[in-house]
Amino acid sequence: MATPLNNRRQAGVALVVALVVLVAVTVVTTSAMSTATMQIVMAGNVTSYDLAFQAASSGIDLAIARGGFSVESPGALPFTQLGDGAATEAAIVFSESTSVPGAAFSLGEGFAGLQAFHFEITAVGTGPRNAVSTQRQGFYVLGPGEAPAP
Repeated sequence: MATPLNNRRQAGVALVVALVVLVAVTVVTTSAMSTATMQIVMAGNVTSYDLAFQAASSGIDLAIARGGFSVESPGALPFTQLGDGAATEAAIVFSESTSVPGAAFSLGEGFAGLQAFHFEITAVGTGPRNAVSTQRQGFYVLGPGEAPAP
């Protein structure tokens, strides 16, 4: 039995169509893998920054908990390693002192023997992948001040 001429011409077309579809599927798959890899890297970077942010916040908390604030010399929290590859350090600087009004803090009328000593903490937190976060927080400490005027 002889094969018709039309069937011979169509035999190679199926192979070409299959190869074109295979190339298209390969390109789409490679693109999807590249996108997924990029998203994993981005999620890792966000996690690293979050660890740095938390480390800076911990630096502020640790510096306040240490106490020993001085109006004459700046204080510091030395470089401190935290968990998960994060670290922190902080500097404490005195900025000014202000008087406390007589009626402040429920102390009663006419009591002006206190001063508020204002400080500022700057903490730097570092995380994995060289992520860095800097935070500043001001606070004051009440202490003895000038005697009230008669």
